[in-house]
Amino acid sequence: MSAPSNLLAKAGDAKVDLNWTASPDKKEYTIKRSTTSGGPYETIASNVKTPSYSDTSVVNGTTYYYVVTAVNDSGKSEFSEEVSATPQGEKQTVPNTDKPSQPKPEPSEPVQPKGDLAILVVTMTTGLEKEFDLSIKEVNNFIAWYDAKDAGRGQSFYNIDKHDNNKGPFSNRKEYVIFDKILMFEVSEYSK
Repeated sequence: MSAPSNLLAKAGDAKVDLNWTASPDKKEYTIKRSTTSGGPYETIASNVKTPSYSDTSVVNGTTYYYVVTAVNDSGKSEFSEEVSATPQGEKQTVPNTDKPSQPKPEPSEPVQPKGDLAILVVTMTTGLEKEFDLSIKEVNNFIAWYDAKDAGRGQSFYNIDKHDNNKGPFSNRKEYVIFDKILMFEVSEYSK
């Protein structure tokens, strides 16, 4: 079976739209993503029936790498060529409050969020949600561990520093999450 061809990725605000040329002998497609060129990739969608997909589980300012495979009753194809995209927030402009008779000022640079912090919400297989207020670096380290473990490498657990959530007389508190107990996680980026 031939791999999907002409894969294109178009970045938007907190989303990446993917399109490709349909494989003639396909039944469905599987979309895989990584934050590292060349993988390891994690499956983000399967049983996709059309040659397009919108990934809305992305964080603005992060570069994502995608491949697509075609699937039919006899198996799956090789990966398509890898493409990448970096979603960005919509540009914000300052409204012009000048009177019409006055010359308009030069347009200012759009305000871009710094996005140096994020709320990481980890949903466990039991339905319990764990929320952590972390730096983007700490969140990216967690995602890198998760991707590596999904590919079969690394420790089965990850420790997350609870920082300002230290309650009681403790000098440091860490929470350990177990890979096979994680159902999903969500990252909400923000700046102070």
